[in-house]
Formats: sequence, structure tokens, C-alpha cells
Amino acid sequence: MVDSTVSPPSYPKHPVLYIDKAAVVFLVENTLYRVPRKPLEEESTVFRDMFLLPQPNSDAIEGQDDTKPVILHGVSKADFECLLKALLCRYSSSMAAFKLSIWLVNHEPLLSGNMGKIRI
Repeated sequence: MVDSTVSPPSYPKHPVLYIDKAAVVFLVENTLYRVPRKPLEEESTVFRDMFLLPQPNSDAIEGQDDTKPVILHGVSKADFECLLKALLCRYSSSMAAFKLSIWLVNHEPLLSGNMGKIRI
């Protein structure tokens, strides 16, 4: 007998924008993002309405885990990352390390040159 179950594909997690304790998982250009829902709900009627849609009574609720992420077609990773960075930095003053890591990732090319005493 042949096993007809197919396991979902495994996608890489974004190195900074995949937060283990966050509430919703997105898939954009084959990269997983796991972020809090609250900033998205509060700032976007599209995301708020999407989160309010009734979910089927099953274990596989869209966006709940890596096996069934919310897939955003037609959205580039660069655009989605800009949106997330703006929302997450704005909404969480307790995320100083997160803010610093985003800043460092975005400014690494500048800081990797001869910057005197500044090192990363």
C-alpha cells in the first residue's frame, strides 16, 4: 500500500522577522514570517478583516503555524519587510533588541567599511 499523505513543503524562516512567540505566520516569496497580529489588525483594514473571517473547524487554521501560513501572492519580500519593520518598531517599545537588529541588518553595508571605532 502506498502512503498518499504528502507533507507540506518546508520554507526557510526569516532570520529577524520570525518571532517564535508571535501569533500569525505568513509566506512571502518562499520565506516564512511570524509576527504579532495586533499591529496588523490595528493599522490595516485588510488584515483586520482577514483575521475576522470565520475559520473552518479544523486543526489547520490558516496562519496558525508553519504548515499552513497565510500566503501573500503578488507581494515582494522587500515590501512586506518594510511594512513589518515599520509596524513592529512603532508598536513595541519593549523590542529594543529587535529594533537594533533590524537597524544593523539594514545598515551592515555602511558599517562594514572603515568606520573607525564603530564595529558590528
